[in-house]
Amino acid sequence: MDIDPDALEVMAGVAGWAAPFLKGDDVPVFGSPEWLALDPCDERRASAVVRAALAWWRMGEPTEDVEARAEQAAQVQAQCAISEAEPWKDLAYAPTQAELRRRRVQSTEGRNDHAGGPVEQW
Repeated sequence: MDIDPDALEVMAGVAGWAAPFLKGDDVPVFGSPEWLALDPCDERRASAVVRAALAWWRMGEPTEDVEARAEQAAQVQAQCAISEAEPWKDLAYAPTQAELRRRRVQSTEGRNDHAGGPVEQW
C-alpha cells in the first residue's frame, strides 16, 4: 500500500499539534454527561474535543475541517485562560437598590429650596 508523502506530512503535523491535548487518562468522551459536567475551562474538555476530532479525521473527514475544529478548541482554551487571569468580578460592579435610592436623594437635594413667589427673569 502506497502512502502519499503529503498525507504523511499532514498526519505528522496534526499529531504534533494535538499531542499536548492528548495527555491524561481521565478524559471523558466528547458529548457524554461527564464531559458536559466539566467546567468550560477544564483542559480535559478541550482534550475530549481534540480526541473526537482526531477520530473523525481518521474516518475520512477532510483535514481542513479537523484543523479548523482543533483551532476552535485552542481558541476556546485560550479564552478560558484569559477569563481566569482577569479580575472580572472587580470590573462588574452594580449598585444596590439602597445605593441607587441614596444617589437619587442626593441629586435632588437643594432643588426644591425656592421659597415661592415670582421668579425674576434674567
